[in-house]
Amino acid sequence: MEHLATSVNVVLPLFLLMLSGKLMKRLNLFDQRTLDVMNKVTFKTFLPVSLAMSIYNTSHENMAQPSFLAFTFAGTVLVCLVMLAVIPQIEPENACRGVMIQGIMRGNSVIFGLPIGMILCPDEVGTVALAVAVVVPTINILSVVVLEIFRGNKPAPRKILRGILHNPLVIGSAIGLLFWGLGIRIPQAVYTALSDFGKLGTPLALIILGASVDFGLPRSHKRQLLIVLISRLILVPVAGVTVSIMAGYRGAELVGLLIAFGAPTAVSSFTMAQEMGGDSELAGQIVVWTTAGSLVTMFVYVFLLRSLGFL
Repeated sequence: MEHLATSVNVVLPLFLLMLSGKLMKRLNLFDQRTLDVMNKVTFKTFLPVSLAMSIYNTSHENMAQPSFLAFTFAGTVLVCLVMLAVIPQIEPENACRGVMIQGIMRGNSVIFGLPIGMILCPDEVGTVALAVAVVVPTINILSVVVLEIFRGNKPAPRKILRGILHNPLVIGSAIGLLFWGLGIRIPQAVYTALSDFGKLGTPLALIILGASVDFGLPRSHKRQLLIVLISRLILVPVAGVTVSIMAGYRGAELVGLLIAFGAPTAVSSFTMAQEMGGDSELAGQIVVWTTAGSLVTMFVYVFLLRSLGFL
């Protein structure tokens, strides 16, 4: 019963925040333009500060080991390589291929994943934040490469590198790691302000996500959507978490890996598909339905892992 309550406490707050966003949108408390501005502000300010403070607050005893970060990186790349081999065999359309691969490998680690880490391991959330800090730039690179491949263009390394270095989440993670590594102490007044500032990021991002997605039934791409849903929400997390457990990861490190492998598809994948010639309609459906489905699958995974003593 205790594990069931923990699982509910992990997933229910996420659902309620998303539901509140949907209700506020229905009540016309903000329009699409306001949502776009709020999303940009959250992505460029609140979430990077939240990541930085999570890493800064982690004790050296609880900081993730380099081998764990390397494992997270390798797992992310492996998912991409497997999908690059499989998806072209079952999907004939290039515009759908890139979007499907991105949808399967690109999890919403920051907006959906970090809250789970904060609830399950509040004292070691820096470990989870570091896993996210590894996944975010890796996925950004792989997504650009995959979408370029199926658009028929040669990926531009300089453009990819510039995009990574300018990514606010990467910058926030780097600053947090720098302050932590050098032992730089933030003055108390500034620390309090930054902590409060960062705490706004996750709830605001979930509210925006709930207001932005439309949970209507798909009218097209049903086969492609089903393939992505099964892969992103079941096959990848089950395989990834099983291998992680066999490799000896437990606690906060396993939470970080569960987020990397099992979080729903990132909202930004829709924008990237639009900008890079992918099927944006399919990309939008993937975001909506993986987000809805993950409320169930993440509950199940947390419950099982807690019951078996891995978390």
